[in-house]
Amino acid sequence: MTHTMPAETRLTPHRRPSAAIEVCVPFHDVDLLRMVWHGRYPKYFELARIALLARLGFDEASLYDEGYAFPIVDLRVRYLQAIRLAQRIIVRATLITTDPMLRMSYEIVDADNGERLTRASSTQVATDATSGQRLPASDPLHARVAAAIAALAAGSAA
Repeated sequence: MTHTMPAETRLTPHRRPSAAIEVCVPFHDVDLLRMVWHGRYPKYFELARIALLARLGFDEASLYDEGYAFPIVDLRVRYLQAIRLAQRIIVRATLITTDPMLRMSYEIVDADNGERLTRASSTQVATDATSGQRLPASDPLHARVAAAIAALAAGSAA
């Protein structure tokens, strides 16, 4: 039996929900050169992603309690310029596609001058928290995500 994955739902730019957070780079995130260590960037992406999911009405702890998990299966980072100790940055997460995977893009900019410092993307899959198996497209969670995006888009159009 062949398992067919449904085509992804690519959101049009005006329907792409996003959220941004501001961070003042702390000492424990930098290396000896006082630049953010490359392994710390995913933490910033995660914080922005959590803010985006909250904007959509989702909380990962509650989703886990309902039996869902969202492991990241792909992460790509493009370091454009170094981020330094005590620098104020804005990290934006934007949802690009859904069904069956969540694909997000990220951008880090300097909070003072808007200069782009980093860009990245991640892909997550919805899975059963116990078995780790991917959820079928028919799972009600996919409809909940679509409804949340539509509600957010309708609210921002008003």
